[in-house]
Amino acid sequence: MNFRTSQHTILFSLAVAACTAAYFLWDIPIARFFHGQRGSSLYLAFRFLAQTGEARPYLIAGAIAWLACRWLRPERTPYAGYFIVTVALTGSAALLIKMIFARYRPTLLFEESLYGFHLFHYQLPYLSFPSGHATTCMAVAGALGRLFPRWFRLLCAAGIVLSFGRAITTQHYLSDVIAGAWLGYAGSALTWHWFFEKDKDRAEIVRE
Repeated sequence: MNFRTSQHTILFSLAVAACTAAYFLWDIPIARFFHGQRGSSLYLAFRFLAQTGEARPYLIAGAIAWLACRWLRPERTPYAGYFIVTVALTGSAALLIKMIFARYRPTLLFEESLYGFHLFHYQLPYLSFPSGHATTCMAVAGALGRLFPRWFRLLCAAGIVLSFGRAITTQHYLSDVIAGAWLGYAGSALTWHWFFEKDKDRAEIVRE
């Protein structure tokens, strides 16, 4: 097991442990606390910033970048392709997992005292785990961070903050956010490996 594999194994283990602890200890208290903060400036700020977790604008921007690269800088086309695939793949994976686990959203806790998993459902109130917005935020942060390594830490920090906004606005539980953030980040790393790890020279072009 090389260092990189070991690193991702540790991150996965930490994410599983954090999700488990959050599910049993923190999800409900945090959701109820922030539910009482609805209308606060913090809530309204993250409600507005929730737009950053929508996948469609990133896919459109990635497609435009891909076309521009094909025309102006063909050697950089794979980077735009990597970005598009990362966002699309992680978003699709998040949706599939949501429908399999079918976890009740916080709204159902407040309205009907429902907490837990329904399993195999496709309606919105049952699609809480993992957070799709958190997945997209960290997929975008991880992908851009690999394309522009000087900004890697700052981008990942921004992605984490934006992800946790979903718990602040009570659209998701903390464990949903942790799972989604890990999925997005891990997806960006896995897709980078598929695209570039076998061609180190091509992977370094963007770093010049």
